[in-house]
Amino acid sequence: MDPRIERSRHAVLEATVDLLAEGGYAALSIDAVSQRSGVARTTIYRHWSGLPELVLDVCSTFKPELPRVPSDDPRDDLRLMYRSLAHALVDSRWGAVLPSLLDASARDPEVRALQTGFVAERRAGSAAIVQRLIDAGDLPCDADAMRVADRLASQLFYRHLLSHDPIDDEFVDSIIDEALGPDLVGRAPRASRQE
Repeated sequence: MDPRIERSRHAVLEATVDLLAEGGYAALSIDAVSQRSGVARTTIYRHWSGLPELVLDVCSTFKPELPRVPSDDPRDDLRLMYRSLAHALVDSRWGAVLPSLLDASARDPEVRALQTGFVAERRAGSAAIVQRLIDAGDLPCDADAMRVADRLASQLFYRHLLSHDPIDDEFVDSIIDEALGPDLVGRAPRASRQE
């Protein structure tokens, strides 16, 4: 790619992230991105059809990478997966603009589709690790892997988006230890176990 095009693209994406963090999706406009980035509106429209496509590109560019799993120990993999999510929520540009991205997904079907795909990919990866724990006998055979994975992730998102309590490795380890303990909550509903 032409270095000038790459510089312009980077400036536009950075400006979009900054504007999302400052004012949310409702306050975002191509004019504001153009002013903040120093890139002409015509150039922005040459690369993105409008705000939804630009926000989708921001999501793709700044989303945290999934850690490489599996190892020989699914417990360690689960810790790595959720520690990685916790660090992304606390320390990444994606975590900083997540509230605005959720707002955007509520307002725009195109953004919602990307957000849904992003979440599905992460849910599947986490649930696969939980399923390995079920298969190994570390969790009850009737535990619902997706529900356990969702319960773990929901505690991180609750802290990040609502309570603003600290999210650190100690907290991640504590929720995983609780989930893998004897008082497991999150088993599949009776009807789905009979299917």
